[in-house]
Parts: sequence; C-alpha cells; structure tokens
Amino acid sequence: MKKSVRGIIIFFLCFMQIAFLLSPALPVSAKGTTVRVGYYPDDAFFYKDKSGVYQGLYAEYLYSISQYTGWEYDFVSGSQENLLHMLSDGSIDMLLNVSYTPENRAFCYFPDYPITMQQLCVVVRPDDPGFPDSSLSNLNGKKVGSIIGTYSESVLLELINKKKLDCTYSPSTSYKNLMYAFTAGSVDAIVLNVSDVDESQKILSIIDISELYLAVSKLKPGILQNLNKAMRDLYLNYPYYNSDLYKKYVDSDGKNYIFSMEELKYIEEAAPIRVVYLKKNNPFEYFDRQRKCGGITGAYLSAIAAKSNLSFTYIAADNYKEALDMIEEDKADIIASIYSDKVFANTYSLHITDQYYNMGLSIIRKNSTSLNLHTPVTVSLIKNVAGMDSYLLKLYPDMKFEYYDTIEECVASVRKEDTEAAILPSEMSNIFLQQHYYSDIVSSSGLPMTIPISMGVNKNMPKELLSILNQTLKSMSAAEKEAILLENIVQTTYTVSLKSMLSANFIPLLIILLSLTLLVIAAIIFRNKIRYNKVLTVSQTDQLTGILNKTSAENHIRRYLKSKPHEMCALYIIDIDHFKSVNDTYGHKEGDAIIQDTARVIYETFTERDIIGRMGGDEFIVLQTRCSSLQVIKNKAEKLIGNLRRSYPISASESYLLTASVGVMVYNNGNYSYEEMVEKADKLLYQVKKAGRNDYKLSI
Repeated sequence: MKKSVRGIIIFFLCFMQIAFLLSPALPVSAKGTTVRVGYYPDDAFFYKDKSGVYQGLYAEYLYSISQYTGWEYDFVSGSQENLLHMLSDGSIDMLLNVSYTPENRAFCYFPDYPITMQQLCVVVRPDDPGFPDSSLSNLNGKKVGSIIGTYSESVLLELINKKKLDCTYSPSTSYKNLMYAFTAGSVDAIVLNVSDVDESQKILSIIDISELYLAVSKLKPGILQNLNKAMRDLYLNYPYYNSDLYKKYVDSDGKNYIFSMEELKYIEEAAPIRVVYLKKNNPFEYFDRQRKCGGITGAYLSAIAAKSNLSFTYIAADNYKEALDMIEEDKADIIASIYSDKVFANTYSLHITDQYYNMGLSIIRKNSTSLNLHTPVTVSLIKNVAGMDSYLLKLYPDMKFEYYDTIEECVASVRKEDTEAAILPSEMSNIFLQQHYYSDIVSSSGLPMTIPISMGVNKNMPKELLSILNQTLKSMSAAEKEAILLENIVQTTYTVSLKSMLSANFIPLLIILLSLTLLVIAAIIFRNKIRYNKVLTVSQTDQLTGILNKTSAENHIRRYLKSKPHEMCALYIIDIDHFKSVNDTYGHKEGDAIIQDTARVIYETFTERDIIGRMGGDEFIVLQTRCSSLQVIKNKAEKLIGNLRRSYPISASESYLLTASVGVMVYNNGNYSYEEMVEKADKLLYQVKKAGRNDYKLSI
C-alpha cells in the first residue's frame, strides 16, 4: 500500500515538473493580456504625437492585431543594442522593426509574415557639386551621417567596410539632430528610409532593401503562436492589408534620383529617341497642333524630357498593330502606352517602364439585359488599347471579343445586339457619353480592377534608357501627375456661344428645354431604379470573383437551412494549397488571377441551385443543396478535387500545378447549426492539409 501511495506521489510530481517545463510553449491567454513592445526612437513608422498617442504604420498594424488577440500594449523605447538584449532576456515580449537575418534568428522568433518592407538610401543635397553621379565612390572624403543605435547605422557601417569607402561616419542621437546637421552642412550625406525622402533631397543610391518583422522573444513562444494566428486571420479577411497600409504611410512620388555615370553619358551622346504613338487615342494620346504627341502620355513625355534632358521625336501611327510593327522593325524606340504586363510586352520585344497611369474600365450594355462575365460572353473592344484583351482574358477566360475602330462602332454593336456588351476605357466612354445620350444602354464601372499603363522600350535600346525613364517617372510628384490628368481629362465639350445660340433659336430652344426637363425627370426615376438594383447586387457580390461575398453567402446559407430543415445538404470549405507561396513568388496580380480562376472552377462544378461564396483570401464556401444520398455528395466532392487539380499557365513557357483541400460536412434533418457546420468543415479541411493536401474529408 505504501509503495502504491509513493508511486502515485512520484508520478504526480513528475507530471507537474513536465507541465512546468512545457508551460512556456502553451499559448498565452489572449484576452486582457498586456504585451510589452520595444521600439526605436525616431522611427518614422512609429512615434508619439503631441497628445501622447502612438501613431504610424506600426501603431495601426499593432491595433489591428489586437482586434484578433485582445492584447493591450506597453511600449518601451531604447537603443538597438538595449532592446535586442531586453528581447533576448524576456524583458520585452516583442520588438518592432527587426530584419530577418541569421544573427537575429539566434535570439528571437520571427512570425510567418512580415509587417512591411523598407528601402534604405544615401541622400545628398541636390545642389552639391560633389555628387556628379550616383557612384558610391563619391562618398570618399565626405562626412556621412546616421542615427546611432539603429538598423540604418549598421547598414551604413557595413557598406563603408564592404566598399572600403574613405569617408567619415558622423552619428546623430536623433532624427531631428541628423536633419539639422544635414541642412547646416555639417554632414554631406545621410542614410534615410526612402519613405522619409522629400522633394528637396536627392537619392544617391539605394543601399538596402529588407522586410521588417515584429520579432518575438524566444522565451514567449505562446505570444508567437497567437501572433501568427492573428496575422493569418487578418490576411484572410483583408488579403492586401499590408500593401494598402504601406501605400497609406509611404509616399513613393516625388523621389529624385541621381543618374549614374553611364546614364549621364547616354543622355549626352544619345540621338533623339523615336516615340511612336496613336493619332486618335484621346485623351491618352493624339496628334496635336505642334505635330507632337498630345494627351496624357504626351504630357508625361514632355515632363520626362524636361527632367532628364532626353530628346524625343514623335511618329504618329493609325493603330496599335502599325505601332508595334514599327517597334519590331526597329523603326521606333518607344511605344507611348502599353498594358503593363511583362509577358505581354515580351511577345513584342519590349521592356516596360514602371506604370504611369491606371486606366479604369467601363461596361456598356443594354439596360434590358443582365450580364455575367464569368460565362461565355462576347464583348466589343476598341482596337487602339493594346493589351486590353490579354488583361480581360486573365480575369474572364471564356470571354470572346469583337474589335472596332471607334467607340461609336462599339456602342452601336451593343445596341444592335451584335455583342452583349462593350468594355471601354472609362475616360473615353465618359467623354463620349457626355456628348451622346442613349435611352436603351447603361454604363457602369463594373470591373474589379484597372489596367496599368506603361511605356514600352524596344529591347534593342541600351539598358540605360529604361533606367532613366523609370527614375524620372519616380521623380514626378503627386501634384504633377494630378495636374496632367486634370488638364487632359477635364475637357470643355461645348464650343458654341450660348448667348448667340439663345438669341438665334429662342422659341425652338424653349420647347426643347421643356421637353428635356420632362425627359430628365423620367430618366432620373428610371436610372434610380437601375442604380438601386445595381447597388443591391454589388453589396452582395465579391468584387474580385463575382460570386457571393462572405456576408451574403453566410446569410443565404442560413436562410436556406432554416427553410429546409429536413433536407440533406453538404457544406464545403475549400482552400487553395500553397497559395501564399504562389502569391509570394509571382505577385498579387497573378494571385488574384488564380483566385478568380478557382472561383470559376468551383462555379462550374456546382449547379445554379447551390450557394457559392468567397470567405476571404483563398478560402471559399459552398452549400450543395437537394442531395438525394451520401454517395451523391461523395461523387461531387471527388469531381471538385479533380477539377481543382489543374495546370495553371503563369506565362507562355511556365505553368504551376494548382490543387486544393476541402472539408465537407453533411447536414441532414437539422442535425447542426450553421456555426457548427462551418467549424466542423474547417477542422476537416485542416486534417486534409496535415495529411498532405489535394484531397477532401467528409463527415456526417
């Protein structure tokens, strides 16, 4: 008996010791937990305003995370050395603004996702003759400043050592002191984040590009687990949260770069650059009275010439085929505007510049017809928009095209029902519809994205030309770009004197005015009804894929289950395998195209009576209705897995094998609530993920 009691006590003590040792690895209690966060002083992305409130990109990110974790924050400021030591010994739980390096990995955990990225650059005064070009060797004999104890300092010191630069390092204790020294001339150059550079400074060279993380102490793995889960949930609900946040706080316009020695030599020796453009592509480009390229692209080219000292000659073409042929035959060096897609441009032996304009798209259709772009549909396009068809096929692979020379012909084809809709640049269609009115058609900007527009550079041209164009485009401020758009899009469409027209045609115009007033009232009533129906549809639709959004799908499924409590149904939760890897490798645009293609496959696999929606990110939900047996559900699940396993073309020479994982929960005679079905289907989905993906798991 004594031995048994002793054995129980020993077992209990061993269990308690193991539990104590493992306790740091367990997740922390999220709600009400105070997390200590370290930050560097003078961080442009995290600072305290005059009211004592923390502001900036990092602050907004942390408060977004707290919505999922319930955390409260205690912020601690210090030097890089002190904060890294505090993170290592657990005095702080997390540290902002940490780069992913082998050295840092030794004493901290990194979450699965970065917060943002930064570009560090060497900045000089624009009037300093000591920097004739962008070579870092110009720093020899100069004083270079940075903020002591920051990542910028470590990058600068490593650069000086690696490049063996003969310059003097002049550290400052704060951003304010650094800028004072630079403005006063005490230092010749400083290291800043590109986001902090203003129009009064010039960028000598980019010296570091890195992703920045919210590092976690190795003594707090539970915090890491909760942080990863919160980040994942955040990105599922808002796939572009990081990029949108970066755009909100980082102004990429108005950055002035110093040209390299090779670029300056090219500018000095280059013959006038031959630019081919379209004669009639208003408001983007057209043949103006000075026999040059007018419109938006013409204004950008004039700005580039003024900023870079490049010289341009202009060649007018009747259509895009003629313009592209001139590039291929080396009769032109640049095409003024083209769809910003490297694969598309490569087919015409072109390199593309950074995009300089986002072209909106409008759909014109008969008001008596509905339109589903995810089904085979024939649309009319204007010939003079290079790459629009390639762009649309990425979104809607079943779409067919009829090409016309003018907007009038595109609209006429819709009114005659030769095509089901016309898709046109919004700027063109707006100007056209200001001057024409048709009671039988409606126009709406119903497409989810805009077409990015760039300039195309002949591949035979020296690489310096592309670099000069890109750097000059980056130097244009937001105000300059807005002025170009206002000048070329806001146009006066009436040239007849109103006074003379009234005096010559007073009585007929009065009759017309009264008639028009009645027509306008009728049109407003009619259009309001159409707008109400459109707003209702848009509010229920996922803008990227065209299927139901998360809220609408949930409401539809709830109502259906409530109205059919005794019917056998099946709830599917679908997740694209390795989507993050595809997104990181090929970019958000390709990721969007894959999500759209997956929605199409799911839509075609199920029937019109089934409810199909997108939960967010790469996750979808489907309710299969009117299931006569369990075998019918299994057959559908197997068919779905087979359809989702497909080779997706990334480019003309490269494809990617896409698969998906699926959790299926069967509903029969009201056995589960909606929440229970979603929870159980989600667990089945992750069982499939753990088992190797590309499969489904079903439960009753």
